[in-house]
Amino acid sequence: MDVDEQFWTRIGGELPYWGVLAHEKFATPELDPERKAEFFDSGRDHIAYVVDSIRRHVVPEFQPGRALDFGCGVGRLVAAMAAQAGTVHGVDISPTMLARAEADLAALGVRNFALSTEIPEASFDWINSYIVFQHIMPAKGIALLEALLERLAPGGVVSLYFSIFRDREQ
Repeated sequence: MDVDEQFWTRIGGELPYWGVLAHEKFATPELDPERKAEFFDSGRDHIAYVVDSIRRHVVPEFQPGRALDFGCGVGRLVAAMAAQAGTVHGVDISPTMLARAEADLAALGVRNFALSTEIPEASFDWINSYIVFQHIMPAKGIALLEALLERLAPGGVVSLYFSIFRDREQ
């Protein structure tokens, strides 16, 4: 297990929700039902914005069959993407995050998903990654991005987030 896997596996076991959204209200091993709803609602809101943007600017009839969420953590965006796609595959480096995702997605009634620590050898109509790549060293991140783009189906759509500025004073 490399250093990144060790770190995210530890975070997934100790502070899984904070590991996804680094806010003090999520800095606890378990969330009460209200906080957990707020956490997953934020994912639904984000994905609604992304899908609306795709439909307005890229593919008006966007209806993905197969989707992939890279760096899915505890499944915050997988849950929301599952309402938009036929199936969603969540990928994360941390087995502890994926175990939490499995439990939370089942509790939310989401059934059309799969989870793994590896990018599957399949093609996807929609590939998404949000607030993930800033945690990955550039050389490794470029290789992962290439692997993701190789799996984009013809006519597919990507929604990716990359940090482009960092204030060195903070």
